[in-house]
Amino acid sequence: MTTARHSNNPGTEKASIRGTDPTSNPGTEKASIRGTDPTSRGVARVADFGMSKSFQMAGLSGMSMTGKTAGTPVFMPPEQIINFKYVKPVSDVFSMGAAMYYLLTGAFPFEFPEKRDPMDVILNDDVVPIRKRLASIPKPLAAAIDRAVTKKHKDRFLDAGELLSGLRKSLP
Repeated sequence: MTTARHSNNPGTEKASIRGTDPTSNPGTEKASIRGTDPTSRGVARVADFGMSKSFQMAGLSGMSMTGKTAGTPVFMPPEQIINFKYVKPVSDVFSMGAAMYYLLTGAFPFEFPEKRDPMDVILNDDVVPIRKRLASIPKPLAAAIDRAVTKKHKDRFLDAGELLSGLRKSLP
């Protein structure tokens, strides 16, 4: 991880958080973020710009190049593999759901056999229901996460707001 002081806002840090490859060594991803003011009780905010578009490469159009993929395969929704150019907020719901799934279970929504292409797994295999991995997850929470990582984007929460609402409703 690398950090550098943000020039416009003293007392904050920005960091590049990079763990190991989660497909080769799951559970070893670690990072810590610390502000420059040790007395501050700030809030850590993490944003992933790993899929930011290069306007120079895309000819200032804001469009991604056809035939290109970007992102971490184990957290990708099928539509991102098929055509990254047309990824929508519903695709982010899948990735967020996959991250929550992983945080709760230590496993990915798909089984990734060692000698198989992860993209093939995502496109052709079914998601493992989260309660099959960890039966103690409350049913309403499991239903919300399973909905977030369903392969058919039309069956997912439409955006982060809907996902948040679904998660809130799942909690006691």
